[in-house]
Amino acid sequence: SLTGSDRAGSAVGTIAGKYIKKTLFELGGSDPFVVYSDADIKLAVEDAISAKFLNAGQSCISPKRFFIHQDISKKFIQKIVEKIKLLKIGNPEDKDTNIGPLSKKEFVENINNQIDKSIALGSEIIFKASYSNPKGFFMVPIVLVSTNLNVPIFKEEVFGPVVSIYIFNNNDNVLKIANDTDYG
Repeated sequence: SLTGSDRAGSAVGTIAGKYIKKTLFELGGSDPFVVYSDADIKLAVEDAISAKFLNAGQSCISPKRFFIHQDISKKFIQKIVEKIKLLKIGNPEDKDTNIGPLSKKEFVENINNQIDKSIALGSEIIFKASYSNPKGFFMVPIVLVSTNLNVPIFKEEVFGPVVSIYIFNNNDNVLKIANDTDYG
């Protein structure tokens, strides 16, 4: 069993295959979360919050990229920001905490680098929570909107509490765009 990158999975799979060993891999991902114009926005936001912020966004199966139809995008963004503002950041042993620290300092540094590069390429921060705790590897929830899909927040796995939004207007093309990633 392995939880890790696709490169690590390939290396272990090569060895396991040589010896015909059973394997179970949980590898990197970049799952899309698509919300069409006829969606129940309240339900979509609730699902987005619970799926995205599970384990501070450090879940291989959490949505990493959000595709929101332009007809409901303002309302969706408003509602998701309202819900994020209610999340408590802090000690994961406190039962009231919704978002704890990331597991490694490198994860915080990598996500900040992905965000900085994406902003330099035109992504915009819509909301950023505040939290200052000198102990632990905390990453505050951030909501970004991008018109450019060729940025790190869409092309790479963002393993933390970052909501990366792309607003679409063509239902026929959104699935092609959502699946245009190395991770599918």
